[in-house]
Amino acid sequence: MKLVTFGSYAFNVGCWYYVGYISPMAININKTRAFSTDRDDTNNLNSAKDKKNVGSLTKKEVKEIWGIVPVVLYSNADTQKAAIIKDNKKKSGIYMFINNENKKIYVGSAADLTRIFYMYCSLKYLVGAKNSLICKALIKYGHSRFSFIILEYCDKIDVVKREQYYLDTLNPEYNLAKIAGSSLGVIRSEETKARMAEASSKRIHSQDSKNKIAAAILGRKHTKESIEKMRNRIISEETLIKMRTHLSELNKNKRISVEVIDTEINITTEYKSIKLAAQSLNANPTTLSRYLKSQKLYQKRYRIVKKT
Repeated sequence: MKLVTFGSYAFNVGCWYYVGYISPMAININKTRAFSTDRDDTNNLNSAKDKKNVGSLTKKEVKEIWGIVPVVLYSNADTQKAAIIKDNKKKSGIYMFINNENKKIYVGSAADLTRIFYMYCSLKYLVGAKNSLICKALIKYGHSRFSFIILEYCDKIDVVKREQYYLDTLNPEYNLAKIAGSSLGVIRSEETKARMAEASSKRIHSQDSKNKIAAAILGRKHTKESIEKMRNRIISEETLIKMRTHLSELNKNKRISVEVIDTEINITTEYKSIKLAAQSLNANPTTLSRYLKSQKLYQKRYRIVKKT
């Protein structure tokens, strides 16, 4: 079969891999073989006859085997790539791969079905996903040996819930994780874990994301059992010392030394923090912080400046 690219994506089309380019409007493939699977030329899946006959599942057969009626059935994930990309652009829902040879299946969900299909057509992704059974199968058998099915279209907020329904109902063989939206059962290498940890440490949440996280935490309700456990929790003296030390260091780092200049008598007084200066002037620390920032005179007499 052939390998083509869609923008920055590589497409595995069956068993042989070729280098080329594909666009939504047209397909242009350079006929230079770059990689092949374990099948030789005598059993090449790239033959016109093989591509035509492989993947002849019908909706009726799908219903007889799995007891479901798919919304859309693409009986050949190789030759019908263009249709899959075009038909499912910006659509969310639940999809299923069927191995037409051994009838093993994989169920997944996506907020954008076209985007997820691009991923499964990327040779780089397939080879890199060493612990994924479906990726290994796509490489071994080729896309032409698989049917791609849309089980249902649904709202983005419902995809995980609906995926879980099909995972429970169909018990797909290629799914390592049996919990929708989780990586439970997926074994990751130490290298992958390190990359994930590094990416997470560099993640910067937008203010909108921070607000949503805060709202979720504020809206969380503990059960009576959880509340009782928290009440009965005993904190060791060692832990309390560590907590006090940590809080002390945090406050130390936040502390700003300031100078209060009395403009009437021209005397400058130094304070180790805004709080101490506020106590001396019988003022609110927040109020003094505003005057520090604006550089206006507090009570038309005192100028608050940061100590350099």
